[in-house]
Amino acid sequence: MNPEEATMKRWGIFIVIGVVVLTLSISGCGGGGGGGDGELIVMASVAYDDDTGTAGAAIIYRGGLPGFGGTPVENATVTIGGTDIPHVGMGTYQKLFPSSFTAGTSIDLEVQSGGSTYTATVTMPYQPSVSEPTTGVKDPSNDIVVEWTIVASSDWYEIEVYDQATKSNVEYEGDEWVGSARSHTIPGGSLPTTSTNLLAGVSAINGVSISGLDMFSQFSAQSLGESASFTTQ
Repeated sequence: MNPEEATMKRWGIFIVIGVVVLTLSISGCGGGGGGGDGELIVMASVAYDDDTGTAGAAIIYRGGLPGFGGTPVENATVTIGGTDIPHVGMGTYQKLFPSSFTAGTSIDLEVQSGGSTYTATVTMPYQPSVSEPTTGVKDPSNDIVVEWTIVASSDWYEIEVYDQATKSNVEYEGDEWVGSARSHTIPGGSLPTTSTNLLAGVSAINGVSISGLDMFSQFSAQSLGESASFTTQ
């Protein structure tokens, strides 16, 4: 797997989570599918990890999502940090950046579609330094605590446990919605018993709304820090 494929594989996890959240939100509204008839829904983000650098991506639909009357928008113009993000299929836009954004700096999003321009600016978060769990064998029947430090708080944190070799096969997902959080407890019984080396990843995330669009649209930036590898037996 080349670096771009690896980054986009991890990015795909983030996109799927976003689609699920958005779909549930729309479903909960009861009615004709978020954003209203013909309105644009944009979910865009910049994602960084040490292995493969920074990727930018967006999913763009009009009038809702598939199954809720939505249609993928395939001819929008998307730029993130001044870089054009190409359409790769089904309303998804993706690109691996040649260099990373410095933590604490502002990143601009611009989306042009249907004769209108939509913008947002988000701050690139600092990368968490994950101190727990440490290397070794963990008993998955017990709680496992993930701990991290970070230079400056982010809006929220996403915690995942996944296969070290492939950076996929997510075994656990959780969130800490308070920016001051520095730990997360994985409840006992949440992880399988396996000799496969696992990593606990903590993504610091900042998110903002997109000017001119409704609450379902968001531009976010995330930076991933990872623990030492461990197994569960």
